[in-house]
Amino acid sequence: MTENKPHPATVAPAAEPANTRRGRSTVAPQARLIAPDLARGLTLLSIAMANATVTWGRHTDTVALPDLGGITGDGTADKLAIAFGILFTHVRGLPLFSTLMGYGTGMLALSLWRRGYPVGAARAVLIRRYGLLSVIGVAHMVLAYLGDIMFFYGVAGILLAALMVFRDKTLYIIAAILGSIGLVVFGAGGLLAGTGPMAQGTVSATAVSYPLYVLVNVGALIVQIVMVPVEIITVFPVILIGFIWGRNRVISNARQHKPLLITAAVIGVAANLATAVPAILALYGFIDASWVERAGTVNAASGMLTGPGSLALIVLVCMPLQRRISAAVAAGNPRPIPAVLVPFVALGRRSMTGYVLQSVLFVALLTPFTLDLGQDKGALWLTLTATAVWAVTVVVAWALELADLPGPLEWVHRRLAYGNNGLQGHWRPDHPLPVRPGELIVCSAADNPTMIIDAPGQPPRPYTPRQQC
Repeated sequence: MTENKPHPATVAPAAEPANTRRGRSTVAPQARLIAPDLARGLTLLSIAMANATVTWGRHTDTVALPDLGGITGDGTADKLAIAFGILFTHVRGLPLFSTLMGYGTGMLALSLWRRGYPVGAARAVLIRRYGLLSVIGVAHMVLAYLGDIMFFYGVAGILLAALMVFRDKTLYIIAAILGSIGLVVFGAGGLLAGTGPMAQGTVSATAVSYPLYVLVNVGALIVQIVMVPVEIITVFPVILIGFIWGRNRVISNARQHKPLLITAAVIGVAANLATAVPAILALYGFIDASWVERAGTVNAASGMLTGPGSLALIVLVCMPLQRRISAAVAAGNPRPIPAVLVPFVALGRRSMTGYVLQSVLFVALLTPFTLDLGQDKGALWLTLTATAVWAVTVVVAWALELADLPGPLEWVHRRLAYGNNGLQGHWRPDHPLPVRPGELIVCSAADNPTMIIDAPGQPPRPYTPRQQC
């Protein structure tokens, strides 16, 4: 879609081919995109490592750099783990996951447009879906992990519903303005003040009983709500970029969008190195040690730029594999994905379940009222523990894949959001609605669209659909 054309959300198209009574599409099967699923599955490892080192470890004052996992003993192994985390986990998994969240929302908005949903009905679907995601996030935050991100993703989804009819250029401008504010606030503030990341899980991780743990998390929920504006200037910009990419089907048409993907990848790598290199140099004493914390604060905003870049890299790497998978599906192969990747793809398809299961396992392993294995452990130990936790979630997701079952949380979320029958294959109003600019097309008595309204305030113009409603 280009800037000289109306955004699809303001145009109701002809319907996609009808489904059979049993709900199976009559359209030839198409290969599911592997890059998003693989990215989500692998990114959950990065998220587990970041959460374990930043929020789940419990350290006394004798442990250095507790906010990055801690340095124990002679520090050699822990410093290696911290350097690895600076490069690949701290504000690395979250930006990629956030970009993917936006991409999925953009794809959903595009799907609703193709099904003929008017803007009001499409917004209602998005608001219901992401409002429920926020509710799930609140439950996760209070009962398991105060660092939950699903609550804000729900808020972001509702914001996207409000912005869904805006043109790409407008959304890019909004993302740039918000991101610039975040960079100024955190970048300048970090360089001047030198304050490092807050180990937000420390208070929660030291709770001596589960009721106290829940009480602390309730307080964290209040803080999270107050901090929504901060997340809007740090996390939301990359969600917006993902949304634009999703409704333009950038991953589906990776070859067409290759210049964009390469540009994003270069920016992502540059943003990564710009914050990681100073922190690692400071970690090993080549520059002033305060740069570890200064770079960490700057990274809270600039690190978000790695999200679109990381996704772009994964898409570029997966392009040959996607072609082989598509060819295999077209040839009727029921298992087109290489066996070695199936477990990780399975986790990516069940990322909500995997994300929450991580928290449950961390509670069982690291809190004082359970096994209490996290006291004064260093970054390496916490990183390896996170890897083991992630591996368990991979096995669980793989077992569900082999049993052809969805993730439990994905199933509940979809059922609550869309009902027992899912989304309508083609939107039909339950009662007559007035034609409003930007929302409805004018159809003839034969139910064939003949006129189209490009945008609010513009007159109808002739429209020739490719297929019947």
